[in-house]
Amino acid sequence: MLNQDKLREFEEKGFLIVEDLIDKTSVLNPLITEYEELLSQLRDIWVAEGRLDPAAPSSTFQELIVSAYKAGIDYFQPMDISLCRPER
Repeated sequence: MLNQDKLREFEEKGFLIVEDLIDKTSVLNPLITEYEELLSQLRDIWVAEGRLDPAAPSSTFQELIVSAYKAGIDYFQPMDISLCRPER
């Protein structure tokens, strides 16, 4: 439940940070893993299509996002968490 201080903070800043809202072990880590796998699959497709240099930094999720951005690749839609994913 939000107390008056948190409500006031939200009204002043327009946002509110709620610590430990999402459980890291059961929710966040599996989500991170899923997106790392998705981005790795997309990287393979982009390289095969010639859209991404195979030598582009991609050892971490962050490096691959930056490499895709620099190459002008639209990676946003496949990474949109609000879209349904086909069953595997």
